[in-house]
Amino acid sequence: MTAQQISQEDFMSPTIDVIAGDERRVYYVHESKLAKSGSPSLQALLKTDWKECQERIIDWTNVNSATVHRVLQYLYNQDYNVPTPVERLQASHDSTDPLKLHSGEEAKGEYPLPRGYYSDEEDFPEANVRAVQKFQSNAAHIKEGPLTPILQCIGADLKPALLDRKTAAGAFHDLSLPYANFCYKALLMAHAEVYEFATYHMLEELRFLALQRQQMVLERIDCSLAYAVEDIAELAAYVYANTPESTAEPSMRHLVSQFIALNAAALLKDGFNALLTQGGDFVLDLVSKLSRQLRHYGPAASKGSLPSKQNKKRQHYY
Repeated sequence: MTAQQISQEDFMSPTIDVIAGDERRVYYVHESKLAKSGSPSLQALLKTDWKECQERIIDWTNVNSATVHRVLQYLYNQDYNVPTPVERLQASHDSTDPLKLHSGEEAKGEYPLPRGYYSDEEDFPEANVRAVQKFQSNAAHIKEGPLTPILQCIGADLKPALLDRKTAAGAFHDLSLPYANFCYKALLMAHAEVYEFATYHMLEELRFLALQRQQMVLERIDCSLAYAVEDIAELAAYVYANTPESTAEPSMRHLVSQFIALNAAALLKDGFNALLTQGGDFVLDLVSKLSRQLRHYGPAASKGSLPSKQNKKRQHYY
């Protein structure tokens, strides 16, 4: 599927009501965008024998309204916004859901799509999110040898941006938001929730986009800080509870468990006890990855001391 164009046909298309979240927020979505989504699930909602088509209402009240908002952003813009990390002194565990974004508003703590994202004189440019092409896994490479660094573990060319106009991911990359001073939890969860929705509704390119954007965020987390244990434990618990096992291609489970295994010495502390004692797929994946490290590096791996070849120069993606 190529990047979608925002055309006259789209704006002339009939709209269908999308009701999202517990607050039943209503979005008015052009049918043409659902039809062009590439998702068999969304396209089926437009069939005349389906309840949604007959009533002109899609009920997504079981989904966080912010997640629905981001998915709809993607259908129109080939990109989506997420919360900007907030300063830790301002972050509060008792605050309202930081992911929620009202339709038509730019919520505090969210960075907008860059200026110039649209042009009145030319069609919406094809995004370089084709870089989120379908990943081809090499089973032998995955099962043997040391764990690859987090930016290479999925095996794709990670450049989640327009060729000449940055996406929201590119804007995030340029922000100076050190993990020591800014809370990334809402950002991590936003990408995980978009990934979950995209997986369920078979929006393949959105699934890959959420995966690669999560990869960029994880790369910026300093696991030597105590905050990381809570943030990553919560992310892992959500991902393993809400996304399916996938052996055919890289997945959010693969990405998160890889990150934890690469930083096991710093992360596997009290904050992970509840998740570890549950057993299940998370523990199986983690043990498999840690055993690879031990087979390749021996005792040094368990001490968190890996050879210098792992400490490659940090790569930047725009």
